[in-house]
Amino acid sequence: AGATIDNPSSNMELRFLIGYKYDYDSASNGDVTWDRIPFTGLAMFKANRWRFGGGVTYHLNPELSGGFGGDNVSAADGEYKNAFGGVAQIQYMATDSLGIGIKGTFIEYELKSDPSYKAKGNSMGFVISYAFGNERSEFR
Repeated sequence: AGATIDNPSSNMELRFLIGYKYDYDSASNGDVTWDRIPFTGLAMFKANRWRFGGGVTYHLNPELSGGFGGDNVSAADGEYKNAFGGVAQIQYMATDSLGIGIKGTFIEYELKSDPSYKAKGNSMGFVISYAFGNERSEFR
């Protein structure tokens, strides 16, 4: 969810987003979950129906939890420090309000209990966006 500042006479659009990222993986000997709350700011350059841009992201409360059984029982639990990263996005606006695209996030997390241990959180994802609001307004 978020807000867009879009001036029709300018070739730039600003986006401010908040979300929840969750990932889960399971195997025959255990499972693991990874979740965090990202705040993202993007500057998007407009070229006809295309949007190209990038920005920064700040992830709150990154946490890994899970465990694996079998002969070597181990836990995969860890709380990580909040982290800054970068974001790049390409999007095609199918209508004035509906867009589809891809977004890449580039970020690294440090384990709270051992800052020398770092986990990469890089990801690629499919993006669908819809802007609600009055089409004449700069804020949607």
